[in-house]
Amino acid sequence: MSDLLQPIGGGSYSPPPPPPDLTQAPVPLAPTEYAAQPVRPTSSVPPRYEDPDKPPMYLYGIGGVVALAAMGWGVSLFLPSAPVDAPAAYVPFAAADKSFTCELPDKWRVEAMGEASAEAKNSLSNGVEARQSDAYIKVTNSSIAGLITGQLLYGDDPIPQGAFGSRARPIFNDHGKGFKKRFKGYKETKLSPAETQLPKMTGIVQVENTKDFVPDIRLAEFTATGNSYGLGGKRHGYRMAVGGSAQIVNVVCECSERDWVKLKPAFEKVMVSLAEPRPAGLDRGGVAVPGGATLPTDGEVPGFGSP
Repeated sequence: MSDLLQPIGGGSYSPPPPPPDLTQAPVPLAPTEYAAQPVRPTSSVPPRYEDPDKPPMYLYGIGGVVALAAMGWGVSLFLPSAPVDAPAAYVPFAAADKSFTCELPDKWRVEAMGEASAEAKNSLSNGVEARQSDAYIKVTNSSIAGLITGQLLYGDDPIPQGAFGSRARPIFNDHGKGFKKRFKGYKETKLSPAETQLPKMTGIVQVENTKDFVPDIRLAEFTATGNSYGLGGKRHGYRMAVGGSAQIVNVVCECSERDWVKLKPAFEKVMVSLAEPRPAGLDRGGVAVPGGATLPTDGEVPGFGSP
């Protein structure tokens, strides 16, 4: 453009740049570097969209656990328990309320109940239990004074013979009714224990219209084909009720038929070991008690009467 020609609006004129040389290779561009950015964690669990009309999924899990536990319990009814060996030793047990003492198999699981427990545990029964696998010993007691008080104050008469009749017989008969409901195929044979088989606490009752005295005790050996549902396998055991000078003690010893021969002597040893503390002077004079003491014959000790 001529120097005489100037752009409209004023200003200087600059010539345009020359066109690029297409015969030369293009200059490569340098790579651009970017700073690394932290990767945000992503969940592999898809979002839940629960139906409000259906229970939450966790309830299905809880239900599954309960179902498995129930199945395990059901299977255990059919599986045999571990065999039980004859006890190698025995340990003394004394009720916390000083109502009775006995010996129990060593290394068995022992639990005192009610007033017989040092902690005075709440229980429907007073006494002690000993367990090993499916073998079982249970000793419970009631005071004769308590039963007489119930008769006098409330007219509750569990002992039909009155204050001076046999204490063992009615208790034994009453417990027998429960056993017939507790077991399937229940059968029992009443036994007359020899003097060497009598518990130390055994009291005596007078035979009606005679001057003879007999031990106040009832004993039976029983068998059953299973529990009330017919499950659990065959059972074999003893049940006993014995009246003493102040206590009535009920004993149940049972186990699998498989272990009966091994445990029978142990059960008999436990029953014979039963004793009760007797007031001072109670064993001076009177009638000899099979367990080694003596009782007066003037009626001051409940337990005298018709067997």
